[in-house]
Parts: sequence; C-alpha cells; structure tokens
Amino acid sequence: MSHTSSKSIGPVRTPAELLGSISNSLPAIGISIIDAKNGTILASSGDLENDTQTAQEARAMILETKKLPQEDAADSEKLTSISIAFSGCSLRIAMDERYIYAVKTRDT
Repeated sequence: MSHTSSKSIGPVRTPAELLGSISNSLPAIGISIIDAKNGTILASSGDLENDTQTAQEARAMILETKKLPQEDAADSEKLTSISIAFSGCSLRIAMDERYIYAVKTRDT
C-alpha cells in the first residue's frame, strides 16, 4: 500500500481572526488588515480603525517597495516588511498574497 502525504498550510483564517491573533501577540495601539488587491479595509481596531487614508497610503508604500530589485537577494534578505518611525509611534507594514497588515505601536 502506498502512502502519499500532503503538506498542510494550516486553516484559512478570516481577517477578523487574524486581527484577534495580532492583537493578542503585539503591543499594538492600532491594527488594519487590508485587501492587497483593492485596498479595502477588511478588519481594523484602535487608532487605525476605519482609517481609510492610512490604509491606502500603507498599500501604496508596500506595493511600491515590492518593486525594488530583489532577484539577486538571498531569501534571508528579501523584503518582508517596512517600518516608519514617527515621533512617539511607529507603523509597520507587511504583506502576504492576500492581505496587507498595518500595525501601529507606541514607542517606549
């Protein structure tokens, strides 16, 4: 009898589930989960709740930085996120195939 195994990538999580998971794991004062294709806010909380301007700007920035040449970079050097420091807080933006994640934290 032959046995084939398939690689499991885990359950698909909704934006609301992702928001809860991020909220529990980071000291965030604002979180926004954005549709990577059209920029729609799918889930948000705190300082970034329903903040469409920040969502659109975060999407534009991460999509623009993804255009930087990376073909010669080792996997450990490829762009995974960008961080923007403001006076008193920071905004970190990351992206996967479906979502853009914007997380605002207070500087300590």
